[in-house]
Amino acid sequence: MDRSKLTSRDVMEAVALYYRVPLTDLLGEARKKEILLPRQVCMYIIRHELDESFEKIGEDFGGKMHTTVINSCNKVLKALKKDSRIVRDINAIKKEIGL
Repeated sequence: MDRSKLTSRDVMEAVALYYRVPLTDLLGEARKKEILLPRQVCMYIIRHELDESFEKIGEDFGGKMHTTVINSCNKVLKALKKDSRIVRDINAIKKEIGL
């Protein structure tokens, strides 16, 4: 897919599919670990690959505060340094959406 045509929704759908979680859960309020990690990864990819603002990402996730998005991105950045599984997951998702 052409990077310039890629939307936040495309990333959300790819992440939901990859982690086998319902898109509604990804966008919802659930704080279970099996939802939290995919949501954080999704926010990270949207921020770092689509260069969306923290505010816009928060809106796309149902009105979450921009500080929640910043925190999520920072957690993924930290995890990338010590968890090869997260690196593998993000690379697989990016490949799936053509990044």
